[in-house]
Amino acid sequence: RSGSYGFSVQGNRIVPSTGGGPGRYVGYPMGYWCEFAPAYGFHQGFVHPYPRTHGCIRLHGEAAPKFYALVKIGTPVNIANTQPEDATLGSTVQRVDDSKTPDPPASLMITSAAFEKPSGPLLQ
Repeated sequence: RSGSYGFSVQGNRIVPSTGGGPGRYVGYPMGYWCEFAPAYGFHQGFVHPYPRTHGCIRLHGEAAPKFYALVKIGTPVNIANTQPEDATLGSTVQRVDDSKTPDPPASLMITSAAFEKPSGPLLQ
């Protein structure tokens, strides 16, 4: 990622990205959006074990509403390769991998049904 929309990194070079194949991009729902920098944020989405976005941080479907309920405008965000907690807690955290999960049908993706509120309490 280069941090600039429309560009990507190949080796140590920043190069213009090419568009996808024929078709029309409609968009992808990003529920529970929490912006931490212009055009960058935490949001609900499939979690993959490798980079898949231009810099956003995807949250698992069950974690996203809880995270959204916890943070407020002004909550400090520290993005780094490692955090102090990694040395003590990092090895015990179960990693989520949604990479094999198929995308929802396109008919759902362009409606408000993609943003259903979770049932039950968010925080206990």
